[in-house]
Amino acid sequence: MDKPVHEVRLSNWIKIVSACQSRPKGVTQKQWISENGMTRNQYYYWQRKVRNAAYLEQHSDLPQSVTSNTPPVAFVEFPSDAENLKGPTPVPASSGFHADAVIRTGRSEIGIANSISPELFHRIMEEIRHAE
Repeated sequence: MDKPVHEVRLSNWIKIVSACQSRPKGVTQKQWISENGMTRNQYYYWQRKVRNAAYLEQHSDLPQSVTSNTPPVAFVEFPSDAENLKGPTPVPASSGFHADAVIRTGRSEIGIANSISPELFHRIMEEIRHAE
């Protein structure tokens, strides 16, 4: 998407998110979204885009590669029976992966190698922050 189109869309999304945040007292966010003809997924997508833009604006000192077209995040499916897990699933030795650092939060554990790119590390930390 070219920059002018993105800026126009972002401007519209900012207006929508601001209008929802200043909705009349007693009207829930769910009601406001429905009354304004959008789905919750649309609204939260736009809200996420607005927040990301605000974050990048506040952190303009980040390396350019972090703020430019980063690849999409890959998601991993976890077993639905997570309560019965007895701990992290070890990485097979045959994979050749060695974690130089481990991040533990709640019941999650993320192994990180020293060779991780700054962009990927930044994205992982953002996802952890949003998941808490």
